Amino acid sequence: MKGIILAFFLVTNFVYASNVIDKADSIHEITPQIKTINIGFMDDDYPASYDLDGKRYGITYDLFQNIADKLKLDANYINYHSQEDAISDLSSGKLSVLLGGFVHDRSYEEKSIVHSPVFFFDEDIVISPKETLSFTNIIEMIWTDLLKNTIIFSIAISILVWLLLLIFEGRKHNDLKKMKFFEKLSYMFFQVWACFLRDLIYNPATNVGRIIMSFWMFFSILMITVVTSILTSTIIILNTDSVSPIKGSRELHFKDVGYIKGHHSSELAISLVGGHAHSYEYIGGALTDIIKNDIDYAVLSKTTLNDYLFYKSDYKDKIVLSNVTVGYEGWVILYNKNDKIYYDINREIIHFVEEGNLYPICSKYITHPEHCLVM
Repeated sequence: MKGIILAFFLVTNFVYASNVIDKADSIHEITPQIKTINIGFMDDDYPASYDLDGKRYGITYDLFQNIADKLKLDANYINYHSQEDAISDLSSGKLSVLLGGFVHDRSYEEKSIVHSPVFFFDEDIVISPKETLSFTNIIEMIWTDLLKNTIIFSIAISILVWLLLLIFEGRKHNDLKKMKFFEKLSYMFFQVWACFLRDLIYNPATNVGRIIMSFWMFFSILMITVVTSILTSTIIILNTDSVSPIKGSRELHFKDVGYIKGHHSSELAISLVGGHAHSYEYIGGALTDIIKNDIDYAVLSKTTLNDYLFYKSDYKDKIVLSNVTVGYEGWVILYNKNDKIYYDINREIIHFVEEGNLYPICSKYITHPEHCLVM
């Protein structure tokens, strides 16, 4: 009897233990495992990633935080100030992910590094040192193609009007009757240009002469307005104290031009126009050398530079941002190829953007959040 009771007791406990184990296994299957991964974070890469008073900010950081929460990743952030150190640690496997304003580099493939889809496009613009404008600089600014064409066209029409007035007024006008031919030429030339400068002196004696002068008066008003507008707009620009000597990318030819290391569209643009490229680890280094005239120009990311100048305003009065764009680059997140978590992260980035969640993040940091997209 005791043996039967003992056997029943053992069987009961075995069944109970099995049920407990099965429940634990099912709970384990339902509850996702939290994975701890090391994340490299560039702490001075505005506005992609930056550290301010010990807190992390940036487009890349906010994007990854949302993805990490979705995938239940325990992110162990490690701050970096040197891109070379961060890339080295990512390549060696000390990091699984690297955040910052990185662009795709083919050399990364040799270092077991892969990247995310491009999620932000940025313009590369030409930066120049601020200089005191000389008289020559001012003349170069004023002497535009529009001003040249206006003056040439005005002279051509004035000659036509001059000749027509000589033909129709030469024998009718009292002042012209007594003059020799050369005197008539000089007299009419002066009268025509006196009218152009809005000081009408000549009074036609014939109907044809009046029609010609009426046309010339109307034409002169239009042309002098164009000339005045060009001069006025140039004066306004000069008074803004932010005039760039750069009118086109070809002006970089044979010049020393800085760019940020790893930004290959900038490097390529400089080489295509025949400039001498100089790489820098940070924006501050490039700006300092521009101010010191160690380099002539720099090709830098417009968004990154604007955000950098917001915090480093001392540079604003010493450099000039041109309107010359030499290319575009796209930001990516970098991964260690051996950590397959990047498959899941990339999938979630695409979903995140498709759901319209990237635009609000970008609008917190940049003035043109429409540049945020995935390709």
